[in-house]
Amino acid sequence: MIARMVKAGILSRKGKGSEITINLTRPANQVSLLDVYQAVEDHQHFLNVDQEVNHNQPLGRSMPAVLSEAYGQVQIAAEQEMAQISLQSVVDAVRAKM
Repeated sequence: MIARMVKAGILSRKGKGSEITINLTRPANQVSLLDVYQAVEDHQHFLNVDQEVNHNQPLGRSMPAVLSEAYGQVQIAAEQEMAQISLQSVVDAVRAKM
């Protein structure tokens, strides 16, 4: 995960061996949960439509397209919300729970 976050420009990594330091490249309140999610997750879609349906049936032909559109709306809404949540707010919430 660290390597992916370095590649995405969220973290910087300096040094070698036991002298490695890892730091945020910008303040935690300027890093969104969406930034982190996009950096570390292989699959960017929260919901996926099952494509193994019977395309010979009307329901099987139409349902994937309908669900794809609905799931796309959910994806957009989720990403918009994640963009509003900062890494700092997550850190603060974890500290409060501890």
